[in-house]
Amino acid sequence: MAKRKQVSKWDLYEDGVSYSALSKFINDRERFRIRAVEGLSPGGSSEALEFGNIFHNLLEWYSEGIKSLSTLQRRMARYLRENGSSRETVTMANIVFEVFSMYTDYWDDSDKLFFEQENKFRIHVPVLTGQSVPINGRRDAAYRDASTKTVYLMENKTKAQIDHVWLESALPFNL
Repeated sequence: MAKRKQVSKWDLYEDGVSYSALSKFINDRERFRIRAVEGLSPGGSSEALEFGNIFHNLLEWYSEGIKSLSTLQRRMARYLRENGSSRETVTMANIVFEVFSMYTDYWDDSDKLFFEQENKFRIHVPVLTGQSVPINGRRDAAYRDASTKTVYLMENKTKAQIDHVWLESALPFNL
């Protein structure tokens, strides 16, 4: 009797790569394989992820034009109710809101005219096999400075960099 071949959940040439996927691969190759290729992942959520999600939502609503802190607080409360958040998550959300209030005071954006948010991109890059690998990503925002009319790309995710020398030497043996 022939063995059933396990079907991969992730395909390099179909799904492509993203900054997030590369970071996960670099941090722990086996964990990346288990999650991306095998399609297995642990359940639950971490406090750090919850904090980041709430802060990200506040940033998104703010850049959509909701500048009033009281309106943002009401929107956050509605979001928490709609998602059935626990008491601990609500407490954390109140802390996130305070941090966000300080963030907006420090990073005054009244001179920024946002014209793009959360736009995804997908660029096909040819590789030596003759195929192409999609590079996927998302721009957090783009805005025009009101006084200079200069256009800026806004990235909130990370200041980290991918070590391309290590990646180029590791990929032929791991994919």
